[in-house]
Amino acid sequence: MTFPLLSQFNPETGEVAGYSPKPRFLENLKGYFLDEVAYLQALQAGNPVIYSVTSVEPAHGDGQLHYGLGKIMPGKIGREYYFTSPVFTKVLRQTYDLNYLFRKAKEEGI
Repeated sequence: MTFPLLSQFNPETGEVAGYSPKPRFLENLKGYFLDEVAYLQALQAGNPVIYSVTSVEPAHGDGQLHYGLGKIMPGKIGREYYFTSPVFTKVLRQTYDLNYLFRKAKEEGI
């Protein structure tokens, strides 16, 4: 089984050829970090990119596989790392592990 669109992913750069990542900045995450004072201080010091998302939608319609690639930057707001923010734990609960989906497809002969 081959997945031609997945071959466009470059694991060294984290990019998908032909698709642009959309940055998400600190200012867009008000209320997601536990320490509001630390959030405001970090925002005053600059507006860093917290994460970026590349959405890959190769086709439209029933049965089409769309996927996204998220890249979380290193850093903290107060004592909380970007990755532990509720925005990520909520998103992770709503997504599927691509390796799991491929294993299931292989098991079912798809």
